Amino acid sequence: MRFNYIPLIFFSILFAGCFDILEEINLNKNGTGQYLIKIDMSGLLKNPMLKGMMAGEGGEAQKDMDSVVYFKDLPDSAIADNPDLWKRVHMRVFSNAEKELLYTSIHLQFTSLDEIAYLSENFDKVMNKSKDSGSITNDLMSGGAPSGFLAKGLQYSLNGKTLARKSDKMTLKEEEMQNMEMLKEFMGEAHYQINYTLPGKIRKVTMANTTINGNTVSSKVKMTELMENKVNLDGSIQFK
Repeated sequence: MRFNYIPLIFFSILFAGCFDILEEINLNKNGTGQYLIKIDMSGLLKNPMLKGMMAGEGGEAQKDMDSVVYFKDLPDSAIADNPDLWKRVHMRVFSNAEKELLYTSIHLQFTSLDEIAYLSENFDKVMNKSKDSGSITNDLMSGGAPSGFLAKGLQYSLNGKTLARKSDKMTLKEEEMQNMEMLKEFMGEAHYQINYTLPGKIRKVTMANTTINGNTVSSKVKMTELMENKVNLDGSIQFK
């Protein structure tokens, strides 16, 4: 496997339209459900210049990959802090040059919404422990969700029939702030989207840029506006 994911992540940050982030929550009546976060870097394979750079010095096409890591199979030492939760997590790293697809997705079957916050705060720690133990290869480690893409301070809560989302404001390093105009130019087409499927018809939404269809809600914002804290994805959804 020659896929060099660290440069891919770097380029995906620098070039317009090269990546999008998608969150999905499917909530059941009893508060359990499915959570997914997907980092889609397929734009890298659709850009001839970047595709050529990814091929490496020999000009070889990148090999396809479809790998799934089930965290229940990781060493006990890596998931010792919360083995019950980690046994319900898996990560997929997928690339297909012909179909121009490249993404990483993380999946959690949660028993309560609090577990999403725990996943967000502790995912990197478990990945690092797994790498140290040799149970996750360097390719999979660097191909996983990049640090910072999992929202910090993320909290989902359910009060009766109201689902609420809260997260910390995005913070940038000083050099990133200084290069904001360049980042805005390069990242003009990058988006962050959250899709919610709830156990009842939607009554009221206080989130930004939403579309509603029956019991589903989608909220989609530009990554640059999210980085500048001009908009956020927090708010609440009331459903029947």
